[in-house]
Amino acid sequence: MRFDGTLKTWDDERGFGFIEPDQGGEAVFVHVKGFSRREGRPRVGQRLTFEVELDPRGKKRAKNVLALQAAKPG
Repeated sequence: MRFDGTLKTWDDERGFGFIEPDQGGEAVFVHVKGFSRREGRPRVGQRLTFEVELDPRGKKRAKNVLALQAAKPG
Protein backbone atom coordinates (compact mmCIF):
# COMPACT_ATOMS: atom_id res chain seq x y z
CA MET A 1 0.00 0.00 0.00
CA ARG A 2 1.35 3.43 -0.97
CA PHE A 3 1.09 6.55 1.12
CA ASP A 4 1.66 10.22 0.35
CA GLY A 5 3.40 12.65 2.63
CA THR A 6 5.77 15.58 3.04
CA LEU A 7 9.46 15.40 3.91
CA LYS A 8 9.61 17.23 7.25
CA THR A 9 13.29 16.80 8.15
CA TRP A 10 16.39 15.82 6.20
CA ASP A 11 20.01 15.43 7.33
CA ASP A 12 21.93 15.44 4.05
CA GLU A 13 25.26 14.54 5.67
CA ARG A 14 23.81 11.44 7.31
CA GLY A 15 21.38 10.61 4.48
CA PHE A 16 18.10 10.31 6.39
CA GLY A 17 15.02 12.20 7.51
CA PHE A 18 11.36 11.84 8.39
CA ILE A 19 8.18 11.94 6.30
CA GLU A 20 4.92 13.29 7.73
CA PRO A 21 2.15 11.08 6.27
CA ASP A 22 -0.92 12.88 4.86
CA GLN A 23 -3.24 10.57 6.80
CA GLY A 24 -1.62 11.58 10.10
CA GLY A 25 0.13 9.47 12.69
CA GLU A 26 3.78 9.41 13.62
CA ALA A 27 6.48 10.50 11.19
CA VAL A 28 8.08 7.72 9.14
CA PHE A 29 11.87 7.34 8.99
CA VAL A 30 13.39 7.49 5.49
CA HIS A 31 16.97 6.67 4.50
CA VAL A 32 18.51 7.80 1.22
CA LYS A 33 18.60 4.11 0.17
CA GLY A 34 14.78 4.05 0.44
CA PHE A 35 14.44 6.27 -2.64
CA SER A 36 13.66 4.29 -5.80
CA ARG A 37 15.20 6.91 -8.10
CA ARG A 38 17.49 9.80 -7.40
CA GLU A 39 15.87 13.02 -8.61
CA GLY A 40 18.24 15.45 -6.98
CA ARG A 41 18.80 15.78 -3.25
CA PRO A 42 15.72 15.37 -1.06
CA ARG A 43 14.47 18.71 0.30
CA VAL A 44 12.36 19.56 3.33
CA GLY A 45 8.81 20.30 2.13
CA GLN A 46 9.07 17.93 -0.85
CA ARG A 47 5.96 15.85 -1.58
CA LEU A 48 6.63 12.10 -1.66
CA THR A 49 4.83 8.81 -2.20
CA PHE A 50 6.14 5.74 -0.37
CA GLU A 51 5.52 2.28 1.06
CA VAL A 52 6.12 1.34 4.70
CA GLU A 53 8.02 -1.64 6.09
CA LEU A 54 9.28 -2.58 9.54
CA ASP A 55 13.00 -2.51 10.20
CA PRO A 56 14.69 -5.34 12.18
CA ARG A 57 13.82 -3.55 15.45
CA GLY A 58 10.13 -3.28 14.53
CA LYS A 59 10.19 0.45 13.68
CA LYS A 60 8.48 1.86 10.59
CA ARG A 61 10.59 3.04 7.69
CA ALA A 62 9.79 4.20 4.18
CA LYS A 63 10.78 2.20 1.11
CA ASN A 64 10.24 2.59 -2.65
CA VAL A 65 10.07 6.37 -2.11
CA LEU A 66 9.27 8.51 -5.15
CA ALA A 67 9.03 12.27 -5.46
CA LEU A 68 5.61 13.67 -6.36
CA GLN A 69 7.42 16.91 -7.19
CA ALA A 70 11.05 17.46 -8.08
CA ALA A 71 13.30 18.88 -5.39
CA LYS A 72 13.85 22.58 -5.83
CA PRO A 73 17.46 23.70 -5.92
CA GLY A 74 18.58 25.84 -3.06
